[in-house]
Amino acid sequence: MKKIILSAIIFTSIISCTNNEKVTQSSKEIKQEVKTENTNNQLDLEKSLLYWKGTKAIGGGHQGIVKLSEGKFHFENGEFNGGDFTIDMNSIECTDIKDQESNADLVGHLKSDDFFSVQGFPTAKVEIFDVELIQGDQYKCAANVRIKDTEKQMVFNITLHNIDSKNVITGRLNLNRTEFGVVYNSSNFFKSLGDKVINDEIIIKFELYQK
Repeated sequence: MKKIILSAIIFTSIISCTNNEKVTQSSKEIKQEVKTENTNNQLDLEKSLLYWKGTKAIGGGHQGIVKLSEGKFHFENGEFNGGDFTIDMNSIECTDIKDQESNADLVGHLKSDDFFSVQGFPTAKVEIFDVELIQGDQYKCAANVRIKDTEKQMVFNITLHNIDSKNVITGRLNLNRTEFGVVYNSSNFFKSLGDKVINDEIIIKFELYQK
């Protein structure tokens, strides 16, 4: 009889330990799922856009948009702490030239080796690796920016919005194209260009929407 009681106690203990392990394991899995959900937030690629503007030294210039092929925000414990984004350079569009032929000529030129060599470098990348809260919803970011075969570190400010329970990041950065090997008609590389000089700085504004 004692052996039967002892066996029953041992069997009950084994079942209890097994259940506790399952509960613990299940709890770990849930925490991991929550952490993953809070860490990576995919972008809505249909809504997310970059707006570019280039200008000439003596008046004029052009502007347009470019789309992203992938990207996500990074959050930790509910706090924004970075992100990585891939830009589809083949999606470059000009929005200020109405004539279709002239528009196509400009876009083709931008994709050529004079500018972004899109055939050889179809994507550009931005990786935000350091984020500092300034105040409210304003952040200062440091990022690695890769265009063509050159990568540079840049610092810029962003604003984190919450629209319809989704995160939206907006911001602006001033990019010196010559630092990425885009020197076409730059007065710092070519002389006697007259009114053909194109300013080195490209203004980039962006709206990035959480999916």
